[in-house]
Amino acid sequence: MRQSSRMFWMVGLLAPCAAAMGAAPSPFTMGKGVPADVYLYIHCVDNPEQEYLNQHWDRVGKAFVESGVVEEVHKLIASSLDEDARGKFEAFWKRADELVHEFDWQAKVHEFVYTARMGFPWPEYLFLLRCDPEAADKNASVLATILKEIAQAVGNEDNKVMCTSAKVHGATVWTLGMDESPDSPMPLARRIYVRVAHRGELVAIALDRELLSDSLALLAGEADKPGLTQSARYRRAMSSLPPAEDMCSFLDLSALFGGFRAIMETDLDEHGRDEEAKKILDALGKGVNELAVIDYVASTVRTDGYRQLSNTVTQLSPDAEQSRLYKAICRQEPIKRFDRHIPKEATGYSVWAGINWDALYDAVLDFIGTEVPEGKDLLTRWDAVQEEIGFRPKRDVLSWLDGPIISATIPAAVPGPFRSEDSVLLIQVRDEKKAAEKVKAGLDKLNDLLRSVQQPLASQPAEVSGADGFRTVTHPMLAMFLQPVYGVADGYLIIGTSPQAVDACLATARGERPSVVENERVVSEGLIPKGPVYSASFADMTKLGQNIAQMLGMMGMVSAMIPQQPELKPVKSLIGIAGRLAPVAMKLDFFVSQSAVCTFDGKAWHVRQVTNYSPPKPEDSGRQGVVNE
Repeated sequence: MRQSSRMFWMVGLLAPCAAAMGAAPSPFTMGKGVPADVYLYIHCVDNPEQEYLNQHWDRVGKAFVESGVVEEVHKLIASSLDEDARGKFEAFWKRADELVHEFDWQAKVHEFVYTARMGFPWPEYLFLLRCDPEAADKNASVLATILKEIAQAVGNEDNKVMCTSAKVHGATVWTLGMDESPDSPMPLARRIYVRVAHRGELVAIALDRELLSDSLALLAGEADKPGLTQSARYRRAMSSLPPAEDMCSFLDLSALFGGFRAIMETDLDEHGRDEEAKKILDALGKGVNELAVIDYVASTVRTDGYRQLSNTVTQLSPDAEQSRLYKAICRQEPIKRFDRHIPKEATGYSVWAGINWDALYDAVLDFIGTEVPEGKDLLTRWDAVQEEIGFRPKRDVLSWLDGPIISATIPAAVPGPFRSEDSVLLIQVRDEKKAAEKVKAGLDKLNDLLRSVQQPLASQPAEVSGADGFRTVTHPMLAMFLQPVYGVADGYLIIGTSPQAVDACLATARGERPSVVENERVVSEGLIPKGPVYSASFADMTKLGQNIAQMLGMMGMVSAMIPQQPELKPVKSLIGIAGRLAPVAMKLDFFVSQSAVCTFDGKAWHVRQVTNYSPPKPEDSGRQGVVNE
């Protein structure tokens, strides 16, 4: 599949989590076809520097085809159907297989755009692909055939589903949808269509009402409004980022939340006489306003040798300070020395300034009491529940928790069959004594519950140099796998997988051991902060594929443990099929490490990230580090 398959992999990962990528240099020509009112724009281009990554992903794709997962899913579905339905399914599967093979998967995709726009009642989605003209013509024809055959398969006199074609701004557009006659069961304003468009090098796929037409007008130079990439707001956001080489995009949260508001206003109009509905929708609208702290997220991605670099800016909205959330997420002090608790031998770490949990809890309660219908009654009931169970989140947890959270992974002090690394989690506290008391009280309550079923926790003192009160706790059923150590020291609640790991972190903080800034690998591959940071991280990814493969490899054992019951047979089979993906996961052996640093200037978060990869051939192995800033 080469570049085309790589593009689809990227969109599958990026679209749901709305990853944002930045400014468009000359290869990003199709960005001009993105309307200004979309909330998400992701743009990938073919970059020759990524050829080695294409080779890696080709190996993954080949392993997936050879895994036999598709064939097993086919058998599973067919075996679950009666004879008549099985015949129809086999005919469908055969035709689908023919169409898949007619598609030119080897076609090189020069550009790939994914964009989305809020609408009522459904959002609109659009994919734009720029290929060589011959491949674009062939693949558009296959996609149009699919729409026509779907219409033939599901259309009848009742639902009137049909596939039509028309010329729109110089492109041929095939539309799958319901008949637009006045007596159609669904109003035009609520309909959504599946469309395929083709013109020259362009192939477009849309789930929309008007988004595709708007995009084609922009690409043809026939639109009456400028597109997103021509807007001053977009250009201003991208001007603070390095030029993109691989990907660029823009996540416009103002447009997203504005779309939510428009939907709720429409619902308010429709429920004009329903006072209860109006109250609920009004509260939802105010909730959206509280969440609209972020204006936009933008980032750029580029390749340099066997590393991929990205820069991201997350901009606060102009009126962010009016939100109750602002105090909780925007007033944390930066971490002045990220490596204070991270030992030199660490293979991974994460440092985060966190949020003000106490302020967040207060903000939620204040919103409920002030803005939610019958909110004061809800708070009264919540207070009664807390009194009944003897637990108050603010008093018993949030009052002593602070924001910063640190984690570190180091080689296991005593390696075993179930653990090759130790990990330590440090959560900053405001009051060490109170934190220790509340943790002990919580564990005591848990132990009382376990004693009632004759399975109490086992606990004993743990030796941690320079710190008192640490204990090891475990449960008989988990003792072979997990014996965590916990305690409070140096202003942190600390939980580790071994006393030695906790000792290493605390000794590093006391200056008795070197920190991770003296780790040659981290220095050469990662990003080392030079000042206060909002967050910083480094992750060893060399065993990513192996770890995923191990989890998938256990699926066979999990499947064997499921009872042989007819209603559980599909679940049992699916879990067993998942185990076939273990060899595919093993091909994810080209990731080396990933590191990121985030700073906050009071108006925006700025993230720098680097992902290191291995070369495609063993004889060319070696790492290229990142120049620290």
